[in-house]
Amino acid sequence: MGLIIKENPKKIINKIVSQFNKSSYDERWSMLEMDYNGTDLIFTGGGSGLLISTRIQIGGEDDPFFLNVNLRRFFEAIKFMGKDIKIIREEQLILKKGKKEVNLFVYPKEDPYYYPILPRDVMNEKTNQILRIEERKFEILKSFVGNVSYRPSLEQIAWVYDDGKGYLTAIDGHRLIEYEHETHIGKTILISPDAPLQFETDIYIQFLQGFIIYHTDDQVIYQNIVNYNNYPNYKKIIKTLKGDYKFIKVNKNDLIFSLQSALSFAGGKNTAGIALSFNGEYMDLRSFNIESSTPDVFTDKIKIIAGDATEPFNFTTNYLFAAVRASDEEEIELCFGDNYHLFIKEPGKMIVVMPIGK
Repeated sequence: MGLIIKENPKKIINKIVSQFNKSSYDERWSMLEMDYNGTDLIFTGGGSGLLISTRIQIGGEDDPFFLNVNLRRFFEAIKFMGKDIKIIREEQLILKKGKKEVNLFVYPKEDPYYYPILPRDVMNEKTNQILRIEERKFEILKSFVGNVSYRPSLEQIAWVYDDGKGYLTAIDGHRLIEYEHETHIGKTILISPDAPLQFETDIYIQFLQGFIIYHTDDQVIYQNIVNYNNYPNYKKIIKTLKGDYKFIKVNKNDLIFSLQSALSFAGGKNTAGIALSFNGEYMDLRSFNIESSTPDVFTDKIKIIAGDATEPFNFTTNYLFAAVRASDEEEIELCFGDNYHLFIKEPGKMIVVMPIGK
């Protein structure tokens, strides 16, 4: 008897190992759970407050089992074996492929150091508090965080509940994006931008017992809910944008092409700035280095479709590019408030980019 892993498990286990590598190294948390119920073989592992659980294709026969092995040693054993690895359970776990054979120590099921972050009953508990996030929407949310390494508390994606409404938001101190989202989850919860990086489809999220559970048909990620008391009160910024403002409307693809060109000249760095000015029928774009004020390396003109903006504005090119990409309109309306914030308001969505000095 023995199971055959029909697909190459290297990619799947590497997802778990990569998440473990992000955490501080602690050998006690480097466990891989193997759970076979007679039909499906499920691997679960992770570290530092986050677990990944994934189903894998198998063949062969065996009795149901549940066991733990060392995550790193298992990964080192299988990463050069490819698919069709045979699993044999004796006193140790034996992995066989052709002439290759690796024996791994099996840890007790009730190991006191096994997954200290997650009560077992949470993994099987059902809840109707489910939030669905479309794949493209989550990719956009992720593009709005991760650029303020010296202030990690501001690099957050969150489910925000405010005044009876729900919002998916991302903020990093320089820009924010907010999606209105219908649900009955009446609290604010931080969502890790790292956890659902494993997914390539729409994401379904559950909240229960202090944990966030992300899942698709074949993969589940469990994460501790982060304290959200310090989440920025970005609603104050949104409220300031309800006054008078100027705007211009341009073709979205033209603006994306121009900003991509500016970024290529600047090497994609966050020190690249873009100056916007308005001259009759055209919007002028001029790139500059925010830190060193080096001479212009890129200029361009884009035809203005409509608008009344006349004052010049300066922004970080990367941030403006992310904001424009997040738009779903062919013709994008850039609005400029009295405080020089740029905002893009579309049905069910608000995008804000902070200005920079000249």
